Amino acid sequence: MNQQQLKIIKQINESKLLSYTEKIINRYIEEKKKEINHTTIPLNVFIEKVLRRSKCRFNIVILTNIYFERYINTKDMEIEDERKIFIGVLILAFKYWNDYHHKNKTWVEIIGLEIKEINRIERIILNKINLFVTLEFFIEDIEKYQLLQY
Repeated sequence: MNQQQLKIIKQINESKLLSYTEKIINRYIEEKKKEINHTTIPLNVFIEKVLRRSKCRFNIVILTNIYFERYINTKDMEIEDERKIFIGVLILAFKYWNDYHHKNKTWVEIIGLEIKEINRIERIILNKINLFVTLEFFIEDIEKYQLLQY
């Protein structure tokens, strides 16, 4: 990674990134014409809580967004619940990006799903998407969604 690319990554606007994450999930909901049945907590609050509890950094959120879009563009999606998809791709992004990552047992505490369900979600998504993302694609994604602070 060259110095210019590092500079771009350090200029990411966190609030724009969180807003973009909510937008891609809402776009999925609208395209599927899904009825939102999560009455307990609004989507933006859900995203922020999960990211805060998991101590997620911006690079993981960007990778999560990329994986989310890859998954919703696959055929025969076995998981259609947007929050479960988000959690599944977030877990995979953590594992792909970091040498040290949360164990699935820790994710149970963070998000409140049973470990069997977390394992199932992770396995399904892992079998549907390619986790590899080139640095150039990662940088393009940052620029494409105007996530930089100017």
